[in-house]
Amino acid sequence: MQTLAKLIRLFICTVLVGSIGLILVYAIPTAVIYEHVKPAESIFSTQYTWERIIPGVETTRLDNYTAAIMLSEACYDSGEDPLRNAFSNYYYRPNNFDTDTSITPDKMLVEYLNEKKSGDPYRYSRYWHGYLVLLKPLLILFDYQGILLLNQLLQGLLAIALVTRCAQHGRSCVLAAICTLVFVSFFTTANVLQYSWVFYVAVGGSLIVLFHGNHFQTKRLWGCVFFLIGCITNYLDLLTYPLFTLCLPLLFSMQTFEESARRKVVHVFVCTAAWFVGFGIMWLSKWAISMIVIGNDPNLTERLMMRSSSTDNNGGLITYMDVLIRNITVYKNTFYAFALIATIALSIILSVKNSKGFSFHCITNAIPYLLIAVLPFIWAFATQNHMFIHFWMTYRIFAILPACFVLALATLFPQKNTPCSPE
Repeated sequence: MQTLAKLIRLFICTVLVGSIGLILVYAIPTAVIYEHVKPAESIFSTQYTWERIIPGVETTRLDNYTAAIMLSEACYDSGEDPLRNAFSNYYYRPNNFDTDTSITPDKMLVEYLNEKKSGDPYRYSRYWHGYLVLLKPLLILFDYQGILLLNQLLQGLLAIALVTRCAQHGRSCVLAAICTLVFVSFFTTANVLQYSWVFYVAVGGSLIVLFHGNHFQTKRLWGCVFFLIGCITNYLDLLTYPLFTLCLPLLFSMQTFEESARRKVVHVFVCTAAWFVGFGIMWLSKWAISMIVIGNDPNLTERLMMRSSSTDNNGGLITYMDVLIRNITVYKNTFYAFALIATIALSIILSVKNSKGFSFHCITNAIPYLLIAVLPFIWAFATQNHMFIHFWMTYRIFAILPACFVLALATLFPQKNTPCSPE
């Protein structure tokens, strides 16, 4: 009951802080933000909507489609009060958007910045859009290009911090961090706002559990930690690859969770359940508050059913195998083949070196890592439409698999003077 009370208080505080934050940033006059968004016209006028940093390499695909929506929300003046704006999240959309398939948000933003408006405010209230709490103030100080440069710097520093901290937990942990950064294509996420919020929550959450895991274990706070991570993920993200914020911190939490294999399995289930409850209840709260403040969103139920369906946007039937193949084949490149082979080879070398040899008694220690590795496949099954349509960003949930292999293998070869499973 004490844990439940903590979660309820945590949820109420998160919703209140998140709501107040959005209301406050929507009170900022849009004039100065508009002036700092305007230079972005040079990007959206010259790049393709789905530009690749490296032509032909799908993992380097940008997302100017969603970036334009984010910037449109940040600079759009709907004429409404901050409260209604905070839960409506309006942006400019031409009247012929639904009938003209050539119109995309990046072109819409260029049109809006050139003051050639021919549409009404479009309500996009099914997500929290909590990133605006960060984006709007940043657009007072920087233009879009400046924010991208800042984003590259911050993600680079976070990546270095993660690898450095992992060094405290052994070479296999370092390898797990590096291969995850490679397979999540962090060199691309640093150039795309849409992909960045999940990266910050996942890597930031991983650093927190690596630094404070012992405290969380002593105080029995793991459920609260992952509940909060789930809430924050839903607040900031537009359903890109959110499961990554569960899998990566959960994977690294195992490095500080010094308990028996059975307790580690329980730990995986508890943290997973807490994350999903936090993610889901935070999303429900946005729908509920939006309905109270501005009324029902007629597109909400339709979108929810579509994203969890087994059909594509044209109504064609898709199978679970279609979803997996489309996402995993994003890595179809010799670089990733080499990276995977190198990861497997290095993990074997690091596991065997200075170990007591393979031990059947330690097999149970690998089970928690295998459970984490299964999570992306469960998520893909539950969100087949979304995973199939948006494969260029959703594939990143599978970036956790090489790291799961590395750390699971390390448990099968216990180091000298190290027991298989602490009592």
